[in-house]
Amino acid sequence: MRSKEWFYGQCIALVRETSDLEGIAWRALELGVEGVDNTRGHMNHSVGVAQKFLEDRPAAKDAINELNMEAVDLGDDINADLRTDFVDWIADKAGAFGQVGVHNFGFNFDTFKSVATPRLGGHRQDGGGADNELHIALRLAAYFTE
Repeated sequence: MRSKEWFYGQCIALVRETSDLEGIAWRALELGVEGVDNTRGHMNHSVGVAQKFLEDRPAAKDAINELNMEAVDLGDDINADLRTDFVDWIADKAGAFGQVGVHNFGFNFDTFKSVATPRLGGHRQDGGGADNELHIALRLAAYFTE
């Protein structure tokens, strides 16, 4: 488990290298650091949830890295198995997580669920919530932790 600062540092490196994932890395920085559209918390908790999911489900990381796309849209029918796996995984998750030694990264499953839609195991009924942010975080976290 890594901090959001580590994640955004990796995004900056991708932007500097002008890699295939440069656009999505830039979008993650806009959403999570700049906070466009008041999404800083959505992106930050998505970063933690994505990392924890991929840590607990390494096969999902491999599947995501095989996709030839920027963000992983769990709403697409082609990713239905991955979405089902994610929703099943997050169903019983609650509270703060991301403590490594004395460092608390401030991730929280309950906060994520409050901004994600039911399609991703959340409770938000209006708007897209953190769905897009999770799609971005999943793709990048899978790439960063190859």
